[in-house]
Amino acid sequence: YAIVLPDSASITWLEQNVGTVKDDLLRAMLWGALWDLVREARLSPARYAAAALRALPTERDEQIAATLIGRISVAIGRYSGAPTMQTQQPVFERVLLSGATDTSLAYGQRKSQLDALISSSRTPAALARIDQWLDSDSAAGLPLRPPTRWAIVNQLVANRFPTGAQR
Repeated sequence: YAIVLPDSASITWLEQNVGTVKDDLLRAMLWGALWDLVREARLSPARYAAAALRALPTERDEQIAATLIGRISVAIGRYSGAPTMQTQQPVFERVLLSGATDTSLAYGQRKSQLDALISSSRTPAALARIDQWLDSDSAAGLPLRPPTRWAIVNQLVANRFPTGAQR
Protein backbone atom coordinates (compact mmCIF):
# COMPACT_ATOMS: atom_id res chain seq x y z
CA TYR A 1 0.00 0.00 0.00
CA ALA A 2 1.27 3.44 -0.88
CA ILE A 3 -0.12 6.91 -1.20
CA VAL A 4 0.91 8.28 -4.56
CA LEU A 5 0.27 12.00 -4.77
CA PRO A 6 -0.34 13.75 -8.10
CA ASP A 7 2.13 16.37 -9.28
CA SER A 8 1.15 20.02 -9.78
CA ALA A 9 0.23 19.62 -13.46
CA SER A 10 -1.98 16.64 -12.63
CA ILE A 11 -3.60 18.56 -9.80
CA THR A 12 -4.51 21.40 -12.14
CA TRP A 13 -5.98 18.96 -14.66
CA LEU A 14 -7.90 17.08 -11.98
CA GLU A 15 -9.40 20.25 -10.49
CA GLN A 16 -10.89 21.12 -13.88
CA ASN A 17 -11.69 17.69 -15.30
CA VAL A 18 -12.17 14.96 -12.70
CA GLY A 19 -15.94 15.35 -12.89
CA THR A 20 -15.89 14.53 -16.61
CA VAL A 21 -14.15 11.16 -16.20
CA LYS A 22 -16.71 8.57 -17.38
CA ASP A 23 -15.57 5.52 -15.41
CA ASP A 24 -17.11 5.65 -11.92
CA LEU A 25 -14.33 3.73 -10.17
CA LEU A 26 -11.59 5.81 -11.78
CA ARG A 27 -13.47 9.04 -10.96
CA ALA A 28 -13.85 7.94 -7.33
CA MET A 29 -10.14 7.13 -7.14
CA LEU A 30 -9.20 10.52 -8.64
CA TRP A 31 -11.39 12.34 -6.09
CA GLY A 32 -9.67 10.24 -3.44
CA ALA A 33 -6.27 11.33 -4.73
CA LEU A 34 -7.30 14.99 -4.50
CA TRP A 35 -8.56 14.46 -0.96
CA ASP A 36 -5.26 12.78 -0.05
CA LEU A 37 -3.55 15.99 -1.16
CA VAL A 38 -5.77 18.00 1.20
CA ARG A 39 -4.99 15.64 4.08
CA GLU A 40 -1.28 15.89 3.31
CA ALA A 41 -1.57 19.73 3.27
CA ARG A 42 -0.48 19.91 -0.37
CA LEU A 43 -3.80 21.21 -1.69
CA SER A 44 -5.84 23.85 0.08
CA PRO A 45 -9.27 22.77 1.31
CA ALA A 46 -10.72 25.78 -0.53
CA ARG A 47 -9.36 24.55 -3.87
CA TYR A 48 -10.71 21.06 -3.24
CA ALA A 49 -14.10 22.44 -2.25
CA ALA A 50 -14.22 24.67 -5.33
CA ALA A 51 -13.49 21.74 -7.65
CA ALA A 52 -15.99 19.49 -5.91
CA LEU A 53 -18.67 22.19 -5.91
CA ARG A 54 -18.22 22.57 -9.68
CA ALA A 55 -18.55 18.82 -10.24
CA LEU A 56 -21.30 17.93 -7.74
CA PRO A 57 -24.25 19.17 -9.84
CA THR A 58 -23.35 16.78 -12.66
CA GLU A 59 -22.33 13.80 -10.51
CA ARG A 60 -24.76 10.93 -11.08
CA ASP A 61 -23.16 8.25 -8.93
CA GLU A 62 -24.87 8.29 -5.53
CA GLN A 63 -21.84 7.09 -3.57
CA ILE A 64 -19.43 9.52 -5.19
CA ALA A 65 -21.89 12.38 -4.66
CA ALA A 66 -22.30 11.47 -0.98
CA THR A 67 -18.53 11.31 -0.54
CA LEU A 68 -18.07 14.68 -2.22
CA ILE A 69 -20.75 16.25 -0.02
CA GLY A 70 -19.07 14.96 3.12
CA ARG A 71 -15.65 16.11 2.04
CA ILE A 72 -16.87 19.54 0.95
CA SER A 73 -18.50 19.94 4.34
CA VAL A 74 -15.25 19.06 6.12
CA ALA A 75 -13.14 21.22 3.80
CA ILE A 76 -15.33 24.28 4.33
CA GLY A 77 -16.50 23.74 7.90
CA ARG A 78 -13.43 22.32 9.61
CA TYR A 79 -10.34 22.83 7.48
CA SER A 80 -10.90 26.37 6.21
CA GLY A 81 -10.79 29.74 7.89
CA ALA A 82 -13.54 32.34 8.13
CA PRO A 83 -12.84 34.06 4.75
CA THR A 84 -13.15 30.77 2.84
CA MET A 85 -16.22 29.79 4.80
CA GLN A 86 -17.87 33.14 4.06
CA THR A 87 -17.35 32.75 0.31
CA GLN A 88 -17.88 29.00 -0.16
CA GLN A 89 -20.61 28.26 2.39
CA PRO A 90 -23.37 30.08 0.47
CA VAL A 91 -22.29 28.34 -2.75
CA PHE A 92 -22.35 24.96 -0.98
CA GLU A 93 -25.85 25.63 0.34
CA ARG A 94 -27.11 26.67 -3.14
CA VAL A 95 -25.59 23.58 -4.78
CA LEU A 96 -27.19 21.32 -2.16
CA LEU A 97 -30.59 22.99 -2.53
CA SER A 98 -30.36 22.66 -6.30
CA GLY A 99 -29.49 18.96 -5.98
CA ALA A 100 -32.26 18.31 -3.47
CA THR A 101 -34.83 19.83 -5.83
CA ASP A 102 -33.48 18.22 -9.02
CA THR A 103 -36.13 15.65 -9.95
CA SER A 104 -33.82 14.07 -12.53
CA LEU A 105 -31.72 12.69 -9.65
CA ALA A 106 -32.55 9.46 -7.84
CA TYR A 107 -34.43 9.81 -4.55
CA GLY A 108 -31.39 8.70 -2.52
CA GLN A 109 -29.17 11.37 -4.02
CA ARG A 110 -31.80 14.08 -3.55
CA LYS A 111 -32.37 12.99 0.05
CA SER A 112 -28.65 12.97 0.86
CA GLN A 113 -28.35 16.51 -0.50
CA LEU A 114 -31.37 17.62 1.52
CA ASP A 115 -29.93 16.07 4.69
CA ALA A 116 -26.55 17.66 4.00
CA LEU A 117 -28.17 21.05 3.42
CA ILE A 118 -29.98 20.82 6.74
CA SER A 119 -26.91 19.72 8.67
CA SER A 120 -24.60 22.28 7.05
CA SER A 121 -26.88 25.34 6.93
CA ARG A 122 -25.04 28.29 8.43
CA THR A 123 -26.02 31.40 6.48
CA PRO A 124 -29.08 33.41 7.52
CA ALA A 125 -30.77 32.67 4.19
CA ALA A 126 -30.32 28.90 4.49
CA LEU A 127 -31.40 28.88 8.14
CA ALA A 128 -34.51 30.90 7.26
CA ARG A 129 -35.31 28.44 4.45
CA ILE A 130 -35.06 25.35 6.63
CA ASP A 131 -37.06 27.14 9.34
CA GLN A 132 -39.86 27.75 6.82
CA TRP A 133 -39.88 24.07 5.88
CA LEU A 134 -41.10 23.23 9.37
CA ASP A 135 -44.43 24.84 8.41
CA SER A 136 -44.84 22.46 5.48
CA ASP A 137 -45.26 18.75 4.76
CA SER A 138 -42.30 18.77 2.40
CA ALA A 139 -38.85 20.22 2.01
CA ALA A 140 -37.36 20.84 -1.43
CA GLY A 141 -40.09 18.60 -2.86
CA LEU A 142 -39.26 15.70 -0.54
CA PRO A 143 -41.49 14.47 2.33
CA LEU A 144 -40.67 16.10 5.66
CA ARG A 145 -40.78 13.37 8.30
CA PRO A 146 -40.12 13.62 12.05
CA PRO A 147 -36.37 12.78 11.94
CA THR A 148 -35.79 15.49 9.34
CA ARG A 149 -37.91 17.95 11.33
CA TRP A 150 -35.83 17.21 14.41
CA ALA A 151 -32.60 17.72 12.43
CA ILE A 152 -33.88 21.12 11.30
CA VAL A 153 -34.73 22.16 14.86
CA ASN A 154 -31.30 21.01 16.07
CA GLN A 155 -29.60 23.05 13.35
CA LEU A 156 -31.64 26.14 14.16
CA VAL A 157 -30.84 25.86 17.87
CA ALA A 158 -27.15 25.12 17.25
CA ASN A 159 -26.86 28.26 15.11
CA ARG A 160 -28.90 30.39 17.55
CA PHE A 161 -31.49 31.17 14.91
CA PRO A 162 -34.19 33.42 16.41
CA THR A 163 -36.98 30.81 16.12
CA GLY A 164 -34.83 27.84 17.12
CA ALA A 165 -35.84 27.64 20.79
CA GLN A 166 -39.49 28.20 19.95
CA ARG A 167 -39.45 25.46 17.32
